[in-house]
Amino acid sequence: MCRQGSIESDICAIADTVVALRRDFHAYPELGFEETRTSEIVAQFLDDLGIKVIRDVGGTTGVVGLLEGVESDKTVALRADMDALPVEEANDLEYRSKVKGVMHACGHDAHTAVLLGAAAVLSKHRDSLKGNVKFIFQPAEEGKGGAKYMVEAGVLDAPEVDAIFALHVWPELPEGIVGYRYGTTMASSDHFHLTVEGKGAHGASPHSSNDVIVAASLIVQALQTVISRGINPVEPGVLSIGSFHAGINYNVIPEKAELLGTIRASSPDARETIHNLMEERIKGIAAAMGVQYRLVFGTGYPPTVNDEFMTNLLKATARDVVGADRLKEMPAPSMCGEDFSFYLQKVPGCYFYLGVGSKDPLQRFPGLHNPSFSFNDRKNLSIGVELFVKLAFNYLNSSNFKKRSQ
Repeated sequence: MCRQGSIESDICAIADTVVALRRDFHAYPELGFEETRTSEIVAQFLDDLGIKVIRDVGGTTGVVGLLEGVESDKTVALRADMDALPVEEANDLEYRSKVKGVMHACGHDAHTAVLLGAAAVLSKHRDSLKGNVKFIFQPAEEGKGGAKYMVEAGVLDAPEVDAIFALHVWPELPEGIVGYRYGTTMASSDHFHLTVEGKGAHGASPHSSNDVIVAASLIVQALQTVISRGINPVEPGVLSIGSFHAGINYNVIPEKAELLGTIRASSPDARETIHNLMEERIKGIAAAMGVQYRLVFGTGYPPTVNDEFMTNLLKATARDVVGADRLKEMPAPSMCGEDFSFYLQKVPGCYFYLGVGSKDPLQRFPGLHNPSFSFNDRKNLSIGVELFVKLAFNYLNSSNFKKRSQ
């Protein structure tokens, strides 16, 4: 049943539309920088609401909507990511993915639908907004850094954005719970490519080789000490090898081994330390084993660091929406990476979590990036809409928050 009040009534009225949008996006998922259908639906929806729309932001599929309030002194931004994953869906749903090998396994369909719902509600109350709301619909969060392109395209300017918020549906939290964290809420996300080269030989004559398999194996073991012995144990960090390839024959010691891996850190200092310690250990083992190496880092996303004041605003807003008993402070940063970090490097904001998991502690729903990921959209999406709507109102209509440039 809808709570009484104009905003709550409008949220209730748009609920079915939000669910329908989410299920449509789910049925027709698109990969990063390919969200042409999704972005067209988004742009048309905003245009129909009388919101100013900019398409093809940054030369990509990004869409930005600007809702101008009765004053223009402040601007708050709300962001949703639109891209899906290269995953074959396993769910037997009426609205399961119709695109082979592509699925919304990370909930971005929900994020996009929720932000459209918030835009619909806020557009009805523009005469009560003491500032502007910028709706950022971003492509390519999944590893391609779409946020970086959006920032470079100037989405935080003209008008200048003073605060920014985003949410993520989170199956690790029971539905109806809003999770938050001060400071670092998600880790940096980098990757690396290590090539080890030496002298090959017949498998029966190992003494004639500089065995790259042995050398690379020693490197794998040594890299496990980077986190356990090089980083403060109270500071989360991850270094994982995901791929190790060497040789093609059982009786030939190869000349080359290649390793791929990922690095996650909860602070810029830890991130730099991990990189330096990796180079140090690899260099030492390579010298001892008489092999050559080449280590290339692929810089990904910085840590996602929430602003204290904006996190307090999220808490106060969520307390009003779901109740104090449904607020949960996350005990540690997630080791997932999130390109919302690029916005937070420029603008104070808060990235938070909307629980969509089971209330039964003995039952776990399939997690993110799982081909069976699903959740009850009818129960949860309206909570996300209300959070976004009231965050915008609470920021713009409060005298406690000033323009970023002041």
